[in-house]
Amino acid sequence: MPNKPAAPLKNVRVPDDLWNSAKAVAKSEGRSLSEVIRQMLAMYVEKGLDPGGKAGL
Repeated sequence: MPNKPAAPLKNVRVPDDLWNSAKAVAKSEGRSLSEVIRQMLAMYVEKGLDPGGKAGL
């Protein structure tokens, strides 16, 4: 099927200010926010980062 997305669409709830800030940073790096989210999720899975921890937040 032409133009089929590489992955199915997912829905998440994110505060607008966080979403907009992250989108701006991604854009300044020449990346999409989707790319950033995929990479962060992969790091979480591979390295077992604790989302409840305070590191970096």
